[in-house]
Amino acid sequence: MHFYKLFFPLFCVRRNSMDLFGIYLIGALAVVAWLIVKRVQYARAGTTSLRRAKRIMGRHIFTPDDAFLYVGAPLPETARRMLKRVSFNEATLRHCKDTHLLVAVLPISINEIRAKAERRHFSDNNWYADLAFAKDEGLAGWHLVRKSSLPKSVWLPLGGQLGLLTEREALPSARVMVFTIIGFREKQGDHLFDAEFVRCADREGNYCISVGNFEHYRGNALELQRELEIQKQWESYVSGNLGIAPERLSDRDAA
Repeated sequence: MHFYKLFFPLFCVRRNSMDLFGIYLIGALAVVAWLIVKRVQYARAGTTSLRRAKRIMGRHIFTPDDAFLYVGAPLPETARRMLKRVSFNEATLRHCKDTHLLVAVLPISINEIRAKAERRHFSDNNWYADLAFAKDEGLAGWHLVRKSSLPKSVWLPLGGQLGLLTEREALPSARVMVFTIIGFREKQGDHLFDAEFVRCADREGNYCISVGNFEHYRGNALELQRELEIQKQWESYVSGNLGIAPERLSDRDAA
């Protein structure tokens, strides 16, 4: 929309009927009003500018450029345009800024992340390499994922854990969790899910895929290992270190 056309008549008024300062003042107020209208429109559409999202989330954001730099994910122009606006409104971001991580996830598979990380962040047991969830590159998109497991989600089977979710939450895929954990470890050394697993949305037959346990002790010598593990458990399996870390559903979809 050519904004100036709305106010062009104002500038056609003879200067002897309105001083120049008045014209400038009316124009400035019009621009401010237009910006407010656009901000309300974006809020209603369930989106936030990337610049404002950075201010709100602080160090809890992983941008498209971060994904390219620290995970090695491809960043085509189509993905950059798609991620130009964050698919959550400001109210959601402010509510989640201390408990969640805002992540720009790019199309890249778990296998590719593992290869680009040169296995330094992964355990040697890659039993999942030939499975569909490990080969899936997915789509580019913004994800708002909890940075720790949901309280009281351990010692519950999958059904009990799903009962803790709100209508605006869902289990993230293993790809999103791996992307998030590796990305924040590479960018700023954050230790996410060091001593716990979280169930993901992926299935392998009757098993649930889980991700985590980044720092653990292994072997008779109890040597500390810093490597991400991917496991599978029965839906009925319960443990004190197996919870869920749900992600918020996009506000754009709900708008």
